[in-house]
Amino acid sequence: MKNLIKLHDNLIHFKQLENKSFAEEYLSDNEDIIIWCINRKCNFNCKYCNFASKEPETQFDIETIKNAFNRDNKKWHIIVTGGEPLLKHDIIDIFETLSIKHTIFVNTNLSLSETKLRELVDRVQREKLGLNIAIHVEEREKIDKGFTEFLKKLEILKSADILFFVSYVFYPPLINRVDEDFAFFKAHGIERITLKPFFGLYNEMMYPRAYNDIEREYLKKYYMPEYDLGDNAPKTNFKGNVCFAGQRTFYINEHGIARRCENSTEIYGNFFDKSFVPDKNPKLCNEQASLCPYQCLIYAKKKKQGFFSKILKIKQQ
Repeated sequence: MKNLIKLHDNLIHFKQLENKSFAEEYLSDNEDIIIWCINRKCNFNCKYCNFASKEPETQFDIETIKNAFNRDNKKWHIIVTGGEPLLKHDIIDIFETLSIKHTIFVNTNLSLSETKLRELVDRVQREKLGLNIAIHVEEREKIDKGFTEFLKKLEILKSADILFFVSYVFYPPLINRVDEDFAFFKAHGIERITLKPFFGLYNEMMYPRAYNDIEREYLKKYYMPEYDLGDNAPKTNFKGNVCFAGQRTFYINEHGIARRCENSTEIYGNFFDKSFVPDKNPKLCNEQASLCPYQCLIYAKKKKQGFFSKILKIKQQ
């Protein structure tokens, strides 16, 4: 976790390194980051989300999951997303097993019961667990008016010394309550809270590009880049950069299919069986744009115009 924190500290004000990627600079050779979309089910129905699905997910037994992540003596920093990951069958068993060797960072709405949360805290190695907790105020108020239960759960995490921060999606219609909501949460001891830009279509305008000057002032006031690293390089084009995605980092979907990264369609087999075969060498990025550049920030190297770059292009032809 120490290497991951050091890496994140240096990503806050992103500037590409001259001769190496951030992974080469801050992670050891057998230590890497992987994104696992563990399911697509969600118990919230946020107006700004089209990601959740009722499509059946693939179930893998605990031993299969453990062996896949432990292959080649690898140590992973696993970013777990959904849907709502904590709705996954046997999720506490999975996290308990993986936290013996790996670190786990979960994107969650923290809507699981207080009993289940205490079980999670008790069974998973606490120093190996981190949470990005989305508030989704309108949906949460349907089940927890006044956020009483939500605040209780945050106190459980604080008492257990679990690393977490809170994010609030800046959906344009919420503008009239942002100040009041942030004042409320900070008054209740939540300091690590960020206003997260909305990515998507609203009133036939594409956000975050469509934010007006007043809305941008809200982002300037409440947005904390250290809690939203994927947005630290929105103007960086990584196409043509040498990248370790496909060799050191991957994106896994709910069926176990591994892609080079979250932006790529290039498939490397199923991460949880023998069909999974990573690249032996880094390759050039071929993606035109990156909606979620988190892996790009860490694994892409600055473009080289010399002999090495030409050789790589020849190898890929």
